[in-house]
Amino acid sequence: MKHYQIAIHVCLCAASLMTQMIFAQSGTHRFSSDFGFELKYPGDWTPNVLGQVPPMTAKDLDSQALQDPQRRGIECNQKVFFTKQGNPPSNFVGGAQTLSCTGQLPTIEAFASRTVVFVRNNYKLVTLEIGDYSVNGQKFWLLRATGESQRIANGPVVIEYVATVIPQGLVYWSVEAHSDRAKADFEHTLLRLNSGTETELIPANTHFTALAQPVNRPGTKTNASSGNAVTPDYKASHHFDSGLGFVYEVPQDLTILNAKRFEAEVKSVANQQTTTKAEVKSIECGHQLLVAENHSETKIVVITGHRQECIGFSLGADNLSRIGVYGMEELNKRFVLSNTETTLSSIGSHATWLMESEILPNNPVNPNRFMAMMITPTIEGMIEILIQAKTRTDLNTLMATRIKFDDDSESEIVPATSFVKK
Repeated sequence: MKHYQIAIHVCLCAASLMTQMIFAQSGTHRFSSDFGFELKYPGDWTPNVLGQVPPMTAKDLDSQALQDPQRRGIECNQKVFFTKQGNPPSNFVGGAQTLSCTGQLPTIEAFASRTVVFVRNNYKLVTLEIGDYSVNGQKFWLLRATGESQRIANGPVVIEYVATVIPQGLVYWSVEAHSDRAKADFEHTLLRLNSGTETELIPANTHFTALAQPVNRPGTKTNASSGNAVTPDYKASHHFDSGLGFVYEVPQDLTILNAKRFEAEVKSVANQQTTTKAEVKSIECGHQLLVAENHSETKIVVITGHRQECIGFSLGADNLSRIGVYGMEELNKRFVLSNTETTLSSIGSHATWLMESEILPNNPVNPNRFMAMMITPTIEGMIEILIQAKTRTDLNTLMATRIKFDDDSESEIVPATSFVKK
């Protein structure tokens, strides 16, 4: 099963029976359900009564899904509401991931990451934005995109998503709008949660932030059929635009080398030593995005990316630390680390795992004496940045180089205040 398939393409598998009432009243329809929300939307949208959905039980999910929160979230994703308007039809969909099916409360971060991947994979995008707002302490995540479907040639569309987490699980609503009227109808649809919170799906003056689009970027090769960036031009600039949700300012004294996928034999050996599914996937999905070095001074920066559609699970503080510790242990086998410090921090909304260490002088092939690592999720997946240097001054200089994410959060790779000053 492809991990990035979500929304209207997923199996129906919820934990409770759905009841719904749809009726016309003063030019509007009203939809209510057992999933913790009610909608009131314009009456000229054609209601589609989905009927009852059978409850999902643990035996309906395979053993792999039971142990994989990301997979579980996808398989428990259920379409509970559908209506349409116009020709070509604009589609308005509502869905849910119930706590009783997923086994743990779904997160906005995981849903957002999968949704961005899904939209990018299924539409030739012109713009892509994300946003958020809060009503009475209830937080909502938003996505808005413009483009054309890669599946059906029916002209330009606006794609919008709204999602929030409630006690029953995660609920979301989306539209594929072929007209300004359909877009406005979706945005002005009235939502009422069982908690009593009421709001339009997208209130007026809601702020959106543009995500950088991997489409015809300077210094990239482009796949003509999908418009998605395939391989960065490593010689183009020291302003490295990754195509994975961030840009990195490469120090001018470093030479950018060709990067490549991890060789099969490296993955094979590493997989024999892994203990968790997250570790296995982090190795299998690893792709070196950037290798830059100053040979005479033996300064090295290596950035490895892991795309969300490959790793298939979302990163939080818990598994971020586990992956970091696993990576540190593997480095220790190669270099023998000493005086190692680790910490969890953040860059804007991006949790980060940081490590700084000395390298014992027992490796003549690599004369570097100091090392640092940063691991963080991006909207596209996960990245690891490994830095090596001969002197602590050089290490500090490399750690102070800057990274900027698609949500405009920006920071040094390893801020100077992260660890005890040496």
